[in-house]
Amino acid sequence: MDSSGASSTPPSPRSAPGSSARPIRGSSQPSRQPPAPSPELADRFADWKAVSEQRDFYDERDCLDTSYNLVFCKPGERTEDDVVIFDYSLDPDCLNHADGNTPVEEGSPSSGHFSADGDIFFQMPKNEFIESRQFGQIINPIKEPLPIRSRGPRLGIIDFAQCYDTHDDNLLNLMGEKLGLERDGETDFRGTYLQRVPTLPGHGRFRTGISLRAPLKRPTEASGHGSSGDRFVLFVSFPYFGRSNEEFILSPENESVTLLDFKSLGAHSSDPEGEGGDIRKILVHQARYMIFDNYTMATFRSKEDSTKDRVPLHPFQERIGAFRAIVHMIANHADSELWALEKLQVSLCKLEEAIDQTISDAEINEDDQGIKEKQKRVRDLLTSLNTLSASFFATISVAKRQIAILQDLHSLFLTSYRTKTKDYEKGYQLRRNPFHRKAAPIPILSEHPEQICPDTLDTIDEVVREKKSFIEEVKELVQNMDIRRKILSAFLKSDQAKSAPTEKTAQETTSADIVTKTQGVIEQTQAELVQQGRTLTSFTIVTTAFLPLSFCTSFYGMQTVREFGGKSAQLSLGKFWKPTGPIFGVVLLVTLLFIAWKRPWAISFRSRVWGERSKPEDIESGGSSTPGPRALSQADTWAPPLGLPWLPVNQPPPPSGLPMPPSGLFRPLPYLIPWPPSG
Repeated sequence: MDSSGASSTPPSPRSAPGSSARPIRGSSQPSRQPPAPSPELADRFADWKAVSEQRDFYDERDCLDTSYNLVFCKPGERTEDDVVIFDYSLDPDCLNHADGNTPVEEGSPSSGHFSADGDIFFQMPKNEFIESRQFGQIINPIKEPLPIRSRGPRLGIIDFAQCYDTHDDNLLNLMGEKLGLERDGETDFRGTYLQRVPTLPGHGRFRTGISLRAPLKRPTEASGHGSSGDRFVLFVSFPYFGRSNEEFILSPENESVTLLDFKSLGAHSSDPEGEGGDIRKILVHQARYMIFDNYTMATFRSKEDSTKDRVPLHPFQERIGAFRAIVHMIANHADSELWALEKLQVSLCKLEEAIDQTISDAEINEDDQGIKEKQKRVRDLLTSLNTLSASFFATISVAKRQIAILQDLHSLFLTSYRTKTKDYEKGYQLRRNPFHRKAAPIPILSEHPEQICPDTLDTIDEVVREKKSFIEEVKELVQNMDIRRKILSAFLKSDQAKSAPTEKTAQETTSADIVTKTQGVIEQTQAELVQQGRTLTSFTIVTTAFLPLSFCTSFYGMQTVREFGGKSAQLSLGKFWKPTGPIFGVVLLVTLLFIAWKRPWAISFRSRVWGERSKPEDIESGGSSTPGPRALSQADTWAPPLGLPWLPVNQPPPPSGLPMPPSGLFRPLPYLIPWPPSG
């Protein structure tokens, strides 16, 4: 250790040369300033800009709201065709250099706050990206001059504002060629490395899930950083909430979907109508990450996302490598979930206010028109509640999909991580490689144990717990909404009961017309039934009349009549008709009398015949002045149907409450009852 207190050991390769030692707590010695950058370094990064303003303090938003410092340029300065290259320092002590007094490089764009050792970015059009010098600096740092490499390990992130990986094969092939991914005559980058992406859940250009392609051989020590031997592709497509500044219409070319459309991934559905309010502004975007090695990765985002001016990593987030960075970048979308949850809460609050207002206006507009308008307003509120309920469950489905992808990423990392004995003794019992899975450790991932360590796996678990907590908050909103729906349904039922008298009054106005129409229908139906009865009676007559004829024909036809084919028959056809004819005639006559007995013309005929027979007696009794009962005559009796006794008119009334026949000789037919009564 030298006189200044610094260690005499050589500096770590992860530390930038010339950086000062960490300040000692309580020491009065002022912190040393880093030496001025070399002209070569200043010229190499003359066009780069600082990601964020360097400062020597934290504030509460750095801890509570990670998205606060994720804006690197003013809104509108970046278009969806611009590519931004981020160059992050992986030096664990990089935050100690942010003392606010870093020397300013001449010609640097960020006055007073730019350092090539810090986090910098470069923005350019997409058509200039592949051949740019900045892209070469990111993917081939070992080919850079020594002063450039002396900055220590760096993480390069190529940020696209569109998901070009779904449709721009030329860009992907050029990137694959520059990155050394196309070997052995391979020319189709997307077909080789991303062939599983079109099969992931989603539709069109919207897909969510993970895909991996890694070499089987272990990287050699000779293959340095950026060589083709340690290149591989880990693809992660992660859904998150966001907004759009333009009117959104779902189509196969969209890289985002509406919240309700996320429920039916794989089906092309149109934008549902009637989704007024704030929830229509909630979209489900996708963020895609490609890791090529531990130091190089690319990100893609939906072109519908309005927040294009945001950096992938927070200035104070931990820097180890691409594997840890992907977890941090996924976690940085938590602010969009809070924004979506706030929009859902606002929509529910508006519905609650509308429900309360509808219930408070229950005694207003009691006329028919007012009641109908109120019932329509209640039904509209129920429809809005159902739409909001669908949005809640769609939100839960998005969060569950996020959890599923994080768990897949956790399983992928866990497969390549084996706990050492000393780690096992420390308590990492559940962090061993799952040998029951049919997967071998990935050599490239195993070469970076500092990446796939318990801290990284625990970070994924923590993000999963945050997603589950988000789901619980949405479920609480669902419960609150169900209570409001029950209240509104009960109010609708009571309001309908209250409006029933008014509806009854309106019905009484047209009751006469309804009764008249009903009577007409009844009479028409009765006439049809009578006609059908007559038709059935005709068939019954024919069937009954020919029943004895059929019987006799069958009986005598058993080889007894010569004309019927009997070889030893003794009966002739005349002998057959002697018993058959009378039986057939009697049965036919009885059937006709039974059917015609209740016909109107038969009743009229009987009335005329019986009326003429009883007319002389009626005149006689009418001319007699002698009161009291008279002598019984033949006209005072009536022949009942066959098998019933005669009943004199002057006989005392029958018992058992039977009706008493009226006095006089002219009495209706229903009062001529047989005696004694049957039963």
